[in-house]
Amino acid sequence: GGLGRFDEERGAYIKDGDCLECLKDLQRFLRRDDPFSRPVFHRLGQWDLVSTDIVPLIVQYQEDRDIVYNAVKILTFLTMPLDSTSDLLHAQCQHLKRIKQCFLANDALAVIVGLLSE
Repeated sequence: GGLGRFDEERGAYIKDGDCLECLKDLQRFLRRDDPFSRPVFHRLGQWDLVSTDIVPLIVQYQEDRDIVYNAVKILTFLTMPLDSTSDLLHAQCQHLKRIKQCFLANDALAVIVGLLSE
């Protein structure tokens, strides 16, 4: 299990059965991430989680409010302002830049704005 995967045959992202629980686990890990070294943030950035899983979940499952809401919570944790005294600041800036670019280059922002307007 996990979050899901891109299905080449369908041309769509397909969530796994335990996707919601995995999103909540990720939130828990990010909430407990060390504010100085941020190992969870770095690992998720290295895995490119936002472009491979989070944004596709938001776009593909926009009618599933639980999925979108919990995915947005992860985006919130990942886009919090950086502490200028934290470790590996340059790498953090690079991860943050990629996260924001991915989020803005896809339909995820439109989905979230649409939910807020309801």
